[in-house]
Amino acid sequence: MEALRDAHQEELQNAEQGCVEEEALLQRIQALESALELQKRLTQEALAESASCRLETKERELRRVLTLSREMLELKADYERRLQHLTSHEAPLRGRLPQESPDTKSEPDQGPEMQEVLLEVQRLRVENQQLSKDYARKAEELQATYERENEAIRQAMQQSEKESDLRKNFQAQVRKLEGDLEHRGRKISDLKK
Repeated sequence: MEALRDAHQEELQNAEQGCVEEEALLQRIQALESALELQKRLTQEALAESASCRLETKERELRRVLTLSREMLELKADYERRLQHLTSHEAPLRGRLPQESPDTKSEPDQGPEMQEVLLEVQRLRVENQQLSKDYARKAEELQATYERENEAIRQAMQQSEKESDLRKNFQAQVRKLEGDLEHRGRKISDLKK
């Protein structure tokens, strides 16, 4: 009779211990589920922010490209207008003047109109060189901006991939813990029987 009472007492203690362990496991599961929900929410927020940053970066890049393109087109159009103006004034003067050798520029008996045209040609050549330099500089700026923006996008995508990997690892750990808890829960249930 005493042995039976001891065995019954031991079973009750095991059942109580199993209940305590089961309660602790349930609390652990709830904590893990809460952590998983928080992780999901933070990941979604980070992905949304990353997508927003990529979009803003692309928009800035496009605005910069459009601005530089417009400036270059304006410079080119202005240059072409001036060149057209010069050639329209230069042609009638050539028709009126006798054939000249290249060294006639230094002769003092040239008319004021010809001197003015030659000065305009010289000024336009200098301006053309300056415009070419400006165009090259702006093209380099555009290329550098494009490369910076691409690098920023690449880094944002890498960050997003890292976050995705972390989320997968976390979810794998949660699944493993849930499996362990389920296994322990079955053991506790078996002990109660």
